[in-house]
Amino acid sequence: MRGITELALISKDKKMRNKRLSISVLLTLIISISNAQETFFSKFENLQDKKIIAVGESAHAQLDFASWNINFFKELVENEITSVFSLENDYSNSKTLNEFIQGKYNTTSLDSLMKNNLQGVWQSEVMKDFLLWARQHNMDKLDNKKIRFFGFDSQCGRCAMKEIIKFIDDEKPDLKKGLSVNGLELLSQIYATSDYNLKKLPKEDRQLMKETLNRLNEVFKEEVNSSHKIQIDLLALNHAWEFENANLLNFTNVRDKNMAIIFEEIIKAQSTPVFMWAHNGHISKSNNSFYKPIGYHLYNKYKSDYLSIALDFKTKVNSKTFTDVEDKKWLANDTDFGENNIKIIKTYRLGKSTIRDVGAYQHKLKIKNDKQFDYIVYFKEIKN
Repeated sequence: MRGITELALISKDKKMRNKRLSISVLLTLIISISNAQETFFSKFENLQDKKIIAVGESAHAQLDFASWNINFFKELVENEITSVFSLENDYSNSKTLNEFIQGKYNTTSLDSLMKNNLQGVWQSEVMKDFLLWARQHNMDKLDNKKIRFFGFDSQCGRCAMKEIIKFIDDEKPDLKKGLSVNGLELLSQIYATSDYNLKKLPKEDRQLMKETLNRLNEVFKEEVNSSHKIQIDLLALNHAWEFENANLLNFTNVRDKNMAIIFEEIIKAQSTPVFMWAHNGHISKSNNSFYKPIGYHLYNKYKSDYLSIALDFKTKVNSKTFTDVEDKKWLANDTDFGENNIKIIKTYRLGKSTIRDVGAYQHKLKIKNDKQFDYIVYFKEIKN
């Protein structure tokens, strides 16, 4: 028979366990409520009816923006709005990352794959976690439910040539017979380094590159199925050539026009919305007389089926780089965040305002109502 002291200890232990259980349940409830407050899917209208859901950022390489964009995409996946993720990254290189999330390559190779196939602004632990999550998500999904990853930039001739040469070697080795070895090598050097400048090459090299590219276009038209995906790599190579030959007054327009062409080519058979992530300046619908971004071209084609969501911030903690915007119309001056760090602003009747535009000459972008963006996801502060 147990003693009184032992029974008292057992009773006390039960009370402690019940108390810990209550605290655990309460914490779970608080976390659930917190997570519910951090979802943004319901803040945007008719997402399921859009062709493109374009999400931007006023500055690249800001991890708070990256986290928000990726979490928003996850919400879209969970609500079965889309499973297609596109990024302002080279088309040909992005194919490798798509192969990774489909289960190819070992997970230990991901750091190397990211280094070799992602532009520097996208290389972060946030992106790495996303790619691993997408791979895990795809493991038990049917093909039509799997996440698909693609890039739509086309400045990198080297990247396109890598895919083209591999295709020729593996499937059409006879095509090399009529192609200049030196010409192919020169084309493979386009954008191979950050300081590459085609215009500084000897005239005879540039002429050989042009002749080889024209011959490539001819043999692919004659010998390769027009619907084969390698045709987009060839298109990207032509774009890289055009971009390198563009002048200082129109090279940005050339790039954005070509990004729109690549994007449209990829999604032409897509029946559900596509998630798109790029700089605010690119996703803008603006019909500027000087600069027409990819958003202008896509909005011009898809109209209200193109949704443009900008991301911007008021303050970055402990940053000397991002100071206040010196403009009376700066959006931060008239934005009441209340107790929240993020406010979703519908721009329909916003009026004239100014937001950040890091990377542009003046580092600010003047907007008016919904002519550039349909929504602005405005952060009171970012930290990373």
